[in-house]
Amino acid sequence: MVRNRLLPFAFAIIWGTAVSTSAQEVAGTTTTTPVGFQFDVNVSNVVRAAADDCAPLQASARQVGATLTCDATSRMPAWDLNATMTLYKFVGIKVGFLDVGQVRVRANAAAESVTDAFVIGSTFAQDSVFGRARGVTLLGVARLPMRRVVPFVEAGVWHWSATTASHTQVGNTVNAVPTLVDVHDASGTVQNWDPVVGGGVEIWLSKYLALDAGVRSIVLSTSTDLVHQRFTSMSFGIKAGRR
Repeated sequence: MVRNRLLPFAFAIIWGTAVSTSAQEVAGTTTTTPVGFQFDVNVSNVVRAAADDCAPLQASARQVGATLTCDATSRMPAWDLNATMTLYKFVGIKVGFLDVGQVRVRANAAAESVTDAFVIGSTFAQDSVFGRARGVTLLGVARLPMRRVVPFVEAGVWHWSATTASHTQVGNTVNAVPTLVDVHDASGTVQNWDPVVGGGVEIWLSKYLALDAGVRSIVLSTSTDLVHQRFTSMSFGIKAGRR
């Protein structure tokens, strides 16, 4: 819902900036200044690094001879909005908002053993969600203007927050008759400051309008190791401002 409201607004700002500055250029009213401003909006495809959420569950299942099925999110969408102040076109400070899609892990396990006249069964089910991570980014940017092509690198931090939820159910049966069902639900909110580094290239279609593409490494972690996620995002977007 937030994205649906923000993206049209962001595109309107970018388009308005591009039209206004282009009109100034045609009229010959633009001036050279050491300080410039840029605005951009991007969409990303995010890949989780070392997404091994199922590995511990698989190891536990093997120890008790259980059959396990497990699925974990490895890719998700993301988007970001940014405003950059540049100094002499070569360096800048970028402030933005980043939204990364949720991660979900679902696992089911079952084991069965036969003892005399008894058939003893055990089941395990888990569904956990690490909600959308959202937060403000603060990055330093270094640029190398080469006419219409401008490579750049960036590094900084972001302050993110996300909600977590999990549902776990363990059950036992004897001769197919349930003898124990234990259900546990938990939820909470986590947040932290973490690093962001990346780079990419801007391709300027005019003096004030560009397309950009880039790669970012994004970390989400907490001091208690409750959360430790690492993402690589590949983004594409549109940018308006002073080249």
